[in-house]
Amino acid sequence: MPVRVPIYRCGARVWSMCPAPKGERLAVRMTTRQKHDIEWAEEVLGRNVTEFSVQALTERASEVLTDRHVFGVSQTQWGQFVGQLEQPLAVSVSTGPRCDGEG
Repeated sequence: MPVRVPIYRCGARVWSMCPAPKGERLAVRMTTRQKHDIEWAEEVLGRNVTEFSVQALTERASEVLTDRHVFGVSQTQWGQFVGQLEQPLAVSVSTGPRCDGEG
């Protein structure tokens, strides 16, 4: 059955429908209370523990990684940033010794 898997292009997440084999496992330890809460939440949503956990972990991972790649700026700040990128580079000429030994 096809599942939605994220494909990342230029820092933007794009969802694609394609079959994704699930061959990896992740074992975790938790308190009895944590396990109870997870099982209760998955029951409310009508999912099994694996589906609930994988979705929750994947969404949180995406949030963490997005915070590392996307920086929020105002329109004014963005305009200033782009303006700086469009300025010619200031080049300084070295007055040290020349490579050919002259001067």
